[in-house]
Amino acid sequence: MKAGVRVARSLVLAFALAASCGAALADAWKNIGESDWIGGARLKSQASLAGKVVLVDVWGKDCPPCRALLPRLAQTWESFRDKPFVVIGSHRQARDDAAVKALISENGVTYPVYQGAGLVNGEPSSGGSIPFLYVVNQRGKVIYSGRSLPEATEAAVNAFETVGDPKTLEETKEEIEYLKEVSPKEAVRLIKKMRGKWPKEAEAYKDGFAALVAAAREQVAAEKAAEKEKAAQARAVRGHKGAGRKAK
Repeated sequence: MKAGVRVARSLVLAFALAASCGAALADAWKNIGESDWIGGARLKSQASLAGKVVLVDVWGKDCPPCRALLPRLAQTWESFRDKPFVVIGSHRQARDDAAVKALISENGVTYPVYQGAGLVNGEPSSGGSIPFLYVVNQRGKVIYSGRSLPEATEAAVNAFETVGDPKTLEETKEEIEYLKEVSPKEAVRLIKKMRGKWPKEAEAYKDGFAALVAAAREQVAAEKAAEKEKAAQARAVRGHKGAGRKAK
């Protein structure tokens, strides 16, 4: 089987498993699947955003101010690559992958760019004007929305300081609700931790816990399948290069 076919099948499997999780648990983010991807890095899944601060750039290829912002966003992304931080370019005009790919290549954009990506619930309104930025903390809460990249960056940097397991009961509950939609595996881990710290309050999650555990197992299975196929692809590429050298 060709490497490209294997990778395609692994992606189908991963998203099928993710969809089965979604039957019981809604997704927090929309339009971040393979069919929505245009360029830059790829997000592996909803779970890849767990524990991350996310800056969303709502933009369009035919918008001059949007295009002018691209190199500055690229620099912001590169400056904080070592932080729990993701920039997502959310293209909202008529889809034209070739035109968008040309723009992101010209401007050195390597962060993920998707068609229409964003929060499913609670996405702030741009008022019909772009570019528009918003920042979501690791608990799924919008902590900034507006048109200033310096202000958006400041909000993201401040949020870095709070990344990690929450320290209060309210923060824990808030993060569990977000993780149910983004990473069931992490939600299960946090509920188990909550049982040790706030056992009485943790009882509130008893009824839906079995379904959450099942979703977490499916998430782990999808991640393992994707990693297995990634390794198979790497082996196939090495084998192809080796065969090429022998032929010479």
